[in-house]
Amino acid sequence: MTAFSTTQLGALTTNQLQAIETRDLAVLTTTQISAGLTTTQIAALTTNQAGALTTGQVGALTTNQVAA
Repeated sequence: MTAFSTTQLGALTTNQLQAIETRDLAVLTTTQISAGLTTTQIAALTTNQAGALTTGQVGALTTNQVAA
């Protein structure tokens, strides 16, 4: 999963994003999370996916991403 660029992550559709396994989300870097995912994508995460984010990943979210 770390092979995705922030641009590639930002291009994922909601269905593609929701198909990502929670274990794969856990390996995303904080840069990939904060710069790669849009507010729409963050809002589209399933409960299990959101729960799988590490403390560091959640801490890397921008104010706009959290507000989504």
